[in-house]
Amino acid sequence: MRVFLKISVMLFVLNAPVIARLGDTLDQAEARYGLPKKKPLTGKIEPVLLEGAKELWFQHEGFWIRCAFLPAKDNREYVVKEEYRRKWDAAAMKNGQPPEILETERDAILKAEAGRRTWQQKSASESDNSRIKAATKKAVDAVGLEGGMWVRDDGATAQLSTASLKMVLELPQAAKWASEWKALNQSKPKAAPPSF
Repeated sequence: MRVFLKISVMLFVLNAPVIARLGDTLDQAEARYGLPKKKPLTGKIEPVLLEGAKELWFQHEGFWIRCAFLPAKDNREYVVKEEYRRKWDAAAMKNGQPPEILETERDAILKAEAGRRTWQQKSASESDNSRIKAATKKAVDAVGLEGGMWVRDDGATAQLSTASLKMVLELPQAAKWASEWKALNQSKPKAAPPSF
């Protein structure tokens, strides 16, 4: 009976569809999006998606997808944070595509990232999570408008920028890493400036 159960579980796992992009390994991301691309030339300096993480850019169906990978205990790297942004270039402008992520595209991203889980839209005031409150407050303070915020039942978050130009999704592990990285770098002694 145990052998039958183990074989059934193995067959299920091997035949299960890939259910989410957050949590993908590099191999899974490459299978879905193709090989990583060079960072797009936007004419502006992009802030790092997640300090200390390996960052790769992919192109897929008219979007740039920027992924932050962190190593896990199994010696593999997993996507813990990602950003979707429309590939808006001369060809897109000529075809009349807007630079914003449309509502239907936002919904498609959330559906793809949900897998078997569910997203629930939240506002900063509804959230129990201080990280969500802080992120939403920062966006509201910067622009005066509240972008969309969703929380998945496993604690992952998705935030659509106020101008709908990008959508950032992250696992709870990304926020934990960011706070640990910040604490580690603040505790390091400052190097003395060179003497000339």
